[in-house]
Order: sequence, then structure tokens, then C-alpha cells
Amino acid sequence: MTQLFGDLAQFPKVDCPPWAGYSLLRRQPDFFMSAHKHGYVQLIHVLDGELEVDFGSGWQALRQNDVHVQPAGRPHALRSRGGYAQFGLNFGRRPDERGLLAAVTETFARSTTLHLPFREAWYLPLPPDVARRSRAAWLRLLSTLDDYTVALLETQAPDAHDPRTQRLLAYLNENLTRRVSVAEAAQLLHQSRAALQRLCRRHFRCGLAHLHERLRLDHAASHLLRTSATITECAALCGYADVYHFSRAFKRVHGLSPQAYRRAQRDALA
Repeated sequence: MTQLFGDLAQFPKVDCPPWAGYSLLRRQPDFFMSAHKHGYVQLIHVLDGELEVDFGSGWQALRQNDVHVQPAGRPHALRSRGGYAQFGLNFGRRPDERGLLAAVTETFARSTTLHLPFREAWYLPLPPDVARRSRAAWLRLLSTLDDYTVALLETQAPDAHDPRTQRLLAYLNENLTRRVSVAEAAQLLHQSRAALQRLCRRHFRCGLAHLHERLRLDHAASHLLRTSATITECAALCGYADVYHFSRAFKRVHGLSPQAYRRAQRDALA
């Protein structure tokens, strides 16, 4: 991850509504930026180190995977004694057809701090010069920003902090190497099977089996890109004894076979 960061003064431009620019950068120790404001929504996602933010109520510390979202026209000051690394995102002023900017502006009408684990799949498409590489890399960047923005909005959904969904996700992520049955998960959460399936569909828009499969195959995709493991090893890592069934499931979720996915992602960033 370290090689992706640079000491950048400006965010690389995207200029594709709803986004205007993004960054992966590292601030040096004793960083300080006095109170200032922007004419657009800006967010800072702390990936490493510690950042302090003051948006009118005193200094507040942000640590790894904490996010600060600042509405347009609201002042904030930044400082870091030990330095930190960040993913930054500037939203533009032009509305987009899908209403993402409107949703972000409405959801984050006030300065907000929240916690959002930065997914491994978001790193690879985000080196600062990605827009100059190829059309495929550019489209992958937009897809990544889209996925990130939706994940950001989902943190503020009415039931996003429902302890049942948090316990369920934690349990599923702890068991990525095997299948988890509805009965097993229902017993863990002290719910009926029907109630658990309703919870999954309301919050994740799919049943428990599909949710767990998606988590397992996202884990497999990350492993394919960040290691030299074979397809068979990745299949076993995610609880698939049969490589054929693993490849079919992977293609259904990610649109490409495991080998083609690995090759396409690495070629786009070559």
C-alpha cells in the first residue's frame, strides 16, 4: 500500500459528476492547515496514522478507517503531530443523473465523522495517475468511486448500526473459509430463519447465502490481486473444494473468471 501514496498538493481531477477529484497521499509529521472552507463537499478517510479535525467544537481525533465529511461552505482546520495517510474525495458542484450528489449533500448536511473500513479492492484502482493510464483503468476508477460513495451513504442508513447486522457481518467475515447455513446464523442471532432472511434482504438486498457468497468471493478477488496464489489455493481459501464451482461463482459475481479477472486488473495498472 505504501507505494501508492505521494506528497501531493492537489487532488487529481476526475470532473465526472458527482466527483471532482480524489487523492491517496501521506501528510508529514507536524502537518497543520488553518481553518478554511470549500465550495463543495469534501471527505478525508484516514488510512494510517492520526488526524485531528476541528469543525467548530474543538479538536477531534480520527484514526485508521475514520472518515471526516465536510459540507460545502463549512470551515474546518486540520492537524497531525505524527503524520497520516489518507484517501480524499472532493465532490463537484454539478448534479449527476442518479442523484448521488444530492444524496451525499442531504445525508451529510452537517460536519460528520464516521467509521468505514477501507476495502482492499479499493486500493488498486486508485493510484494518483490512474486517469492517464487507459480507458479501462478510467472506468475502473469511476466504478470504485461509485462503490465507495454508496458504501459511505450506507453507513448512515437507518439500520446501518443495527447490532444484529453488525453481529451477522462479523460472524460471516470470521467464517469465509466455509459455508454458513441460515439455521446456524439464525441460532447465533436468536432469530427465526424467516426473520433473519428479512433482515438480510432489507439491509443487504439479498438472502444470507448470497451475502456470504459475495463476502467470500470479494475476499477471493482481493487475494488474487494481492498475492501470487493459484486459483486452486484461492478456491480453498474461500471454502470451495471444487475449482470449477468456484470459477463459476466468481464469474457470476465479478463478471470474469478468476484468471481473467487477475489478468485484466493487473494489465490495467501495468
